[in-house]
Amino acid sequence: MLRPNTQKYQLLELIGISGEFPADQLNRLFSSPSYAEKVITELKTDKLIRTHYKDKLRGYRLTKRGKEILLSNHPARFQCFFTGSTETNHIRSEVSRRLRLHQKAQTYLTFSHVRIPFYYDEKPQIFSLEREDIGLQSLPCFYSSREIKELGEVTLKIKSSRSLGILLAQHCVYAVYNTGSSILKWEHKTEIKLNAFLQHSL
Repeated sequence: MLRPNTQKYQLLELIGISGEFPADQLNRLFSSPSYAEKVITELKTDKLIRTHYKDKLRGYRLTKRGKEILLSNHPARFQCFFTGSTETNHIRSEVSRRLRLHQKAQTYLTFSHVRIPFYYDEKPQIFSLEREDIGLQSLPCFYSSREIKELGEVTLKIKSSRSLGILLAQHCVYAVYNTGSSILKWEHKTEIKLNAFLQHSL
């Protein structure tokens, strides 16, 4: 039986929110390689995840059954990730797109280690049309670029930003990037517009 609040379930959630979890990040979640292998084997046996290997990139994706379990346990948390043509529901095969998903998974994993909320249902919704107030006691929180773009047309100018989202802290707002092992290719003007947008919006 798959129980919440376990490392196995945490891995399933991270795969769900990122779309594809990079195999080389398992050592950051599990202290023992043998235990990590055991968890992956069990999740595969239960038909909750599958391995995707292409272009020398190995990652783990949810199966339909895996999505159904997460949705049944936390519908508010995962509904938007498993519907429509979202990148976490219909994953593209291009290397650049998959690397983006891997970078998101790395970022979410980092925030999970320092207990910074990043799941949709764990924080005030400041980028929804029905904006919620946020108190200093709720901070810090991480909001993904996808959540920011829920504001609609006003975000068109920052659509091509390479930011993965923002870390909202008590005294500052940080645009978060994950460049991986290479220099990030971006449009400087777009990132400046992101900065201006965040200052105006927040």
